[in-house]
Amino acid sequence: MKTSGYREYEGVVRRHLVPAFGGVPLEEVSTEVVQGRIADTRESGLAARTVRNHVQVLRQILEYGVMCGLITENPVSKVVLPRQERPEMHYLTGDELHELIEATSPSWRLLVAMAALTGTRKGEQLALQFSDCDIERRSMTITKSMRDVVVASTKTRASVGMVPLPGSLIPLVDQRRRQVVDPNGLIFCRRDGLPLSDGSPNRELAKALSVAGLPDLHLHDLRKAYASHLAAAGRTPAYLEEVMGHRSYSTTMKYYTKTPFEEADRVRKDVSDWLGREDAGNVDASAA
Repeated sequence: MKTSGYREYEGVVRRHLVPAFGGVPLEEVSTEVVQGRIADTRESGLAARTVRNHVQVLRQILEYGVMCGLITENPVSKVVLPRQERPEMHYLTGDELHELIEATSPSWRLLVAMAALTGTRKGEQLALQFSDCDIERRSMTITKSMRDVVVASTKTRASVGMVPLPGSLIPLVDQRRRQVVDPNGLIFCRRDGLPLSDGSPNRELAKALSVAGLPDLHLHDLRKAYASHLAAAGRTPAYLEEVMGHRSYSTTMKYYTKTPFEEADRVRKDVSDWLGREDAGNVDASAA
């Protein structure tokens, strides 16, 4: 398990599971007790996704209890999880993306534009160094990720590889190189060259969205929109899976089944505005 994953699980146990179940004898942690706790947390305002994550950690803990013979069955296996509503995605048009980038602070423009035009994950961006960008080949090499200012492996093995670097981003890369203290170090960093905190990019994005008068989005939403636009533009599932670094084929196919058909013409135009087929086409994403 990665250090970041351990910290996340430890936080769930310490802040949520111990207060809820720490005083309950193991044999009394029944399906009904867990189900009641789920209802309480939902009523307190926790999102369904967050509750589901907490239950998953509890499931693993109790499964270990089953393996050790402390309990005969896992009570979590029969609970009904809260339904996770998936809000409708707002797809930024080419004009909206331009407005967003213009509204972003100059030192943050590359990070926002890169998420929208390459689909890279936030952690992958935070770990990027200038040596990872090949201006001549118009490509970026993704080999690592960063979370809690700790560099680790990427989210999936499939994430390791080369992704297209649109020509429109090259001036921003050059501009960013002139802004940092170490032109060979991290692309996205603090003024002193040290790593950024995980929350910094989304805070800056929120400011830019507010200035531009655009709907609330997270940086990861720009990645999702990029994938959906590629799918609507006719890119093959194999190409999309490789460029996005998806763990499974089923993850890739969601972008084909969920892209609004009635918006296909608009999305194709947006993709042409965003990427330029000549930029995306000049890079062999499978090259290493």
